[in-house]
Amino acid sequence: RKITQKQINKLDELYDTANKQKFINALSIDTSWTAPLKTEHDFQMHGIEISLPSLTNGNYVITATSKDELGNFFSFTTVQITDLAIVETQTGSHNHYQVIDRSNGKPIYNAEVVLAYKKNYRDNINSKTYHTDKYGKIIVAKGKDSWSQIDLTVKKNNETAYFKNYYLNRYYSQNNSSTRHSCFLFTDRSIYRPGQPVYFKGIAIQQENGISQVLPNKEIEVELHDVNGQKLETLKLTTNEYGSVSGEFILPNSGLTGGYSLHTYSDEFDLSGYASISVEEYKRPKFETIFRPVTETYKINDSVVVKGEAKAYAGSVISGAKVVYRVKRVVNLPRWYYWSRPYFNIAPQEITHGETITDVNGNYEIPFIAAPDNSIDSSNLPTFNFEVTDDVTDINGETRSTTTHVAVGYHSLNVTLQVPEFFDKTKKDNKINIASTNLNGEFAATTGEVTLYKLQAPNHVLRPRPWAAPDYSGFTKKEFKELYPHDAFKNENDPSQWEKEKVIWSSNFNTAESKEIAFGKTKNWKSGKYRLELSVKDKFGQLVKDVAIITFSGEENVLADNQLFQVKTDKHQYEIGDTAKVTFLSSAKNLNVTVVIEKDQKITDVKILALNNDSKTISIPVTKDDLGGFNVNYSYAFANDFTTNKQTISVPYPTTDLQIETITFRDKLAPGTEETWSFKIKGPKGEKVSAELLANMFDVSLNQFRPHYWNFNPLSKPNYYSESRTNAQHSFATSSFYTQLNYEGVSYPNLSYDSFDWFGLNFVTGGMFYETRSTALAYSKSPMRKAQMASDAGLDEMVVTGSAVASELSGAVAGVETEILEPTKETDLDAVSVRKNLQETAFFFPKLLTDKDGNVSFTFTTPEALTRWNIQLLAHTKALESSIINLTTVTQKELMVTPNAPRFLREGDTITISSKISNLTNKNLKGIVQLDLTDALTGTDITAQLLTNAQQQNSFSIDSLGNTQVSWNLKIPEGLQTVQYRIIAKAGDYSDGEQNMLPVLSNRTLVTETLPMWVRSNQTKTFTLDKLKNTSSATLDHHKLTLEMTSNPAWYAVQALPYLMEYPYDCNEQTFSRYYANTLASYIANSNPRIREVFDQWANSDALLSNLEKNQELKSLLIQETPWLRDAQSETEQKKRIGLLFNLNKMKNEQQSALNKLVQNQNSNGAWSWFQGGPDNRYITQHIITGMGHLNKLTDSEANDTNDLSILFNSKSEMI
Repeated sequence: RKITQKQINKLDELYDTANKQKFINALSIDTSWTAPLKTEHDFQMHGIEISLPSLTNGNYVITATSKDELGNFFSFTTVQITDLAIVETQTGSHNHYQVIDRSNGKPIYNAEVVLAYKKNYRDNINSKTYHTDKYGKIIVAKGKDSWSQIDLTVKKNNETAYFKNYYLNRYYSQNNSSTRHSCFLFTDRSIYRPGQPVYFKGIAIQQENGISQVLPNKEIEVELHDVNGQKLETLKLTTNEYGSVSGEFILPNSGLTGGYSLHTYSDEFDLSGYASISVEEYKRPKFETIFRPVTETYKINDSVVVKGEAKAYAGSVISGAKVVYRVKRVVNLPRWYYWSRPYFNIAPQEITHGETITDVNGNYEIPFIAAPDNSIDSSNLPTFNFEVTDDVTDINGETRSTTTHVAVGYHSLNVTLQVPEFFDKTKKDNKINIASTNLNGEFAATTGEVTLYKLQAPNHVLRPRPWAAPDYSGFTKKEFKELYPHDAFKNENDPSQWEKEKVIWSSNFNTAESKEIAFGKTKNWKSGKYRLELSVKDKFGQLVKDVAIITFSGEENVLADNQLFQVKTDKHQYEIGDTAKVTFLSSAKNLNVTVVIEKDQKITDVKILALNNDSKTISIPVTKDDLGGFNVNYSYAFANDFTTNKQTISVPYPTTDLQIETITFRDKLAPGTEETWSFKIKGPKGEKVSAELLANMFDVSLNQFRPHYWNFNPLSKPNYYSESRTNAQHSFATSSFYTQLNYEGVSYPNLSYDSFDWFGLNFVTGGMFYETRSTALAYSKSPMRKAQMASDAGLDEMVVTGSAVASELSGAVAGVETEILEPTKETDLDAVSVRKNLQETAFFFPKLLTDKDGNVSFTFTTPEALTRWNIQLLAHTKALESSIINLTTVTQKELMVTPNAPRFLREGDTITISSKISNLTNKNLKGIVQLDLTDALTGTDITAQLLTNAQQQNSFSIDSLGNTQVSWNLKIPEGLQTVQYRIIAKAGDYSDGEQNMLPVLSNRTLVTETLPMWVRSNQTKTFTLDKLKNTSSATLDHHKLTLEMTSNPAWYAVQALPYLMEYPYDCNEQTFSRYYANTLASYIANSNPRIREVFDQWANSDALLSNLEKNQELKSLLIQETPWLRDAQSETEQKKRIGLLFNLNKMKNEQQSALNKLVQNQNSNGAWSWFQGGPDNRYITQHIITGMGHLNKLTDSEANDTNDLSILFNSKSEMI
């Protein structure tokens, strides 16, 4: 039925299906026909292609109806028969509409285009008239308003075509000259313990118009934030000539652990800078375990052996370690398995578990049978992924875990052809690569054959199929080709379905010898598509294949195999000054290609290329402004089909990576020695440069908890990205039928099944369950109270440091025998150098400068911890050329002592302290090992007091490259606060020792009873502490009786003021408390000059520090582990806090700040909420009002000219 555009608009406005059908049936029928459809009765969807009769230009509505045993249905769609089409290209500021001939893509010149639009859906229709230029284009500028419901009417000669439903977005101006400031932050590590220093460096840069530069001589702030995002500390720093700053933060000893962060700010500009770190209580790993790659090929039911290795970070082997392993099987099915099936999860199943021991080289093997899941059909090609997990516990008691996966299937080999899509047959070095791996991705050698066939291409130029080939065809191939010569019959356009011609080339291969195969001479081969087939048999006889479709071409101007279109460039990438040559080829006759050259989001040139079974080449100069690349966009129409695409011209940025050469560096170091390392820094082309170097060295073992790496990409090097979008969806889209089914009289049975009666029981709770396992040291970090009364129930916390042993020397190691060795002069331990500096950051040098030749050197003392270290070097110039390299070194000794001490001790515990002794020499060693224990506070030797039935000094004997273990049983008495341990070993000329401190936690709970006593002058009273007197505890031990006396009880109120001032929350109640404390403190300080003088002395003097506070290392440890020891400094801190409170400048500022905040938070009716923005709160409001009145009474504020109360209550409050 023919239909006008007005009638189509009317049809679109009808909502009811019946009215649509009635409207369409009223139209006269131009032509009709019937098409038989197949019914398979298999309840599956099927498709068939049928032919439409020839129609003249215009709009038509096509209906499809049928009446059979299932009832009636009515379907319709509208189509437009026209030779015209519109191609839309959207850019940032304009919309381009190109009118073309839909059969060959030729632009239509001087066509009239009427653009009808609405500014919004309720607006009246407006219209504008344009005429196309020589490219067939009209250009519509975007404005401040969006245009909706744009309809385009195109008139050319006697033809009119309609194109609906376009949209014109409003124009958003883009400020490409915006300036951004950022700061790259680098820390010495990624994980820390509480109380440790965090070293950092920042490099501040500015980016404007794609140009980056450093920011010298700028003041910036670096802040440390805790896990709650609260600011802990701020450093104000000034960047140097290289734009860098550096500093350090001391992490708090207490508070929440977790994710901390560093941030940068500037008062002058927005400065984005961020670095995240972790703060955790961890125990430093001493060794690592790794699984070796699975290089063998396995099949189902094979005996699989997974090999692992345990090795200390210091370089010694972990021999005689216990290995506990588990093997689980997980089933993986190929993706296509779920295409027609619902997804279901197959639960993992444990295959085996067991134990083994590492050999003298630290190696171990885990065997298991690769048993399949027999419930899975082998024809589905499942892969069984065996998860192997081990827990390795060395003779010292430390445990490390590792997991690996082994994939096993019914086949054991994957072979892949690695070839490019296109080959230049004129080249002499054309070759292919073959990758052969087992199912675990590891190389597996194999032999096989690869064969090349020329493919027989269709004899017509084909367009892309508008839809997938249906399963049924209504035509024979001959009938189809007569009607549609440029459409593919079935899958005719798929080269993988083309017939093979004779064998062109074949070759045998052996990937053990070479993974490459050369084609040899290819110059005389026909241009076109080829099929490359590879076939091998794995060691079990399973055939494995791979296929690749490749194209050979030369310098011909004609595209082979009747291919429709191809575009190619003369080079893969270009440099400034080159000329890019882009060639367009087509086998079609009379094909017009619109080529748009786009640079920096602007159209620089438009070309129309007329191809007639030939090729055309365009040349584009490459300039310095083209760095990052540009686009060559192209589009064409052929046989009523449209294609658009782009060819990106790659113009890489010149390299800006500095070269860091090693002049002096050693990968093995002795602990505690002085080292000097030297490096040379060169420019990208090897030239001399002036640069700043950041050098950092940290313990690699910390990467087990959180890997540490640096990223520094200061220069903007974006690859070209086009914002323009081209489409012709309103001209070439397929049209779907609108279908109305009539189900009247159709019924089907409703099947029901028996079901369980759950009686209200619901198995889906919405909750989540987690299972956690700990394979290393387990401990709790619960806060402790001061303890002097023994707990009746004991404490739940437990630290596992190894197996408790009764003997002084234990640990049966393969190849190691022990014997009693009497101390001699050669085993004198007094002269042994003991390692004390066990820090995890060896050095952090943030601002090392090169000399005139680009050399830089630095000297440091090697750390005394025995481990492997990662050295990070970051160099950058003022032009932001940069480079980062990583090096590795090890601190080790020929004889090494590795204690496995707990993180803390507890009063009353019996504990085993163990230590491993490693021999890195090639000879057997005999020697003496000794444990010294000292009270860290007094320096008193307490070894004999703590040892139980054990000797302080033991002998040992170790084979070459072996290990042994010694241990001592300790009984921790009451009254100790910190124990310093020192383990020393000596064997002939070799010796080592390590010293560290352990806090002692009390196993008691402090019970404090406080009794206020009011006694007047010349009065005697008796007071009794009834709860302590009448206690029935058998373990009660009276600790201390403290009597505080003051003739002025108001002093207690003064002592409480800092608590009010320092309370951390920002509710209105606490804001008023800060105001109250500062106002009262100001009044007291100003009441008497002598009072102010004393407070100033308290705030600034260090004379009040106790010995405990002066020993910062010990203080940090004790405060961290034993919070009650703050009593040693509580009075000093209290005085200092009071002194800081009474700083007049600070008081005035805090007072005014709190008052301003109270005014700001006051609601319009005069009341206050608890927190700002909340509802009125009567209690909070009364608290502030009465408190202000009380404060005015205490400070005689009524006598002052300015009354803060009148500021807050200058109007009546409804709540008041």
